[in-house]
This record gives sequence, structure tokens and C-alpha cells, in this order.
Amino acid sequence: MKKRILATLFIIIYIFGFIVIATGFANSPGENKLIPVPEPATLLLLGVGMVGLAGFGRKKFKK
Repeated sequence: MKKRILATLFIIIYIFGFIVIATGFANSPGENKLIPVPEPATLLLLGVGMVGLAGFGRKKFKK
């Protein structure tokens, strides 16, 4: 019976304005896949969400 080693990978690399995050499970080092995440769009979505939560909290606080 062949033993399989399951490795969990978590790598964050900053390249040319993109954050590349590699996460997942791999049976060998050759199976790693990098997923590019555009940083400006991610930060914009985060900012819009935080502004929305702040507005919702302010509305609740005034009541």
C-alpha cells in the first residue's frame, strides 16, 4: 500500500500589484496552483462592504 502525504499549502506573494495566493491540498510539490487575486478590486470590495456596514450601524444607532 502506497502512503500518501497530504500537504496543506498557504503562500502569499506580492507580484506587480497582484496578490498571488496558493492554498489547497497537494500530494506532490508539482501540483501547486497559484491563483492571482487583483488587489485593487479586492480592496474596493472590502471598502464598499465596510462603508455599508458603517451606514447600517449608524442607522441602527440613531433609533
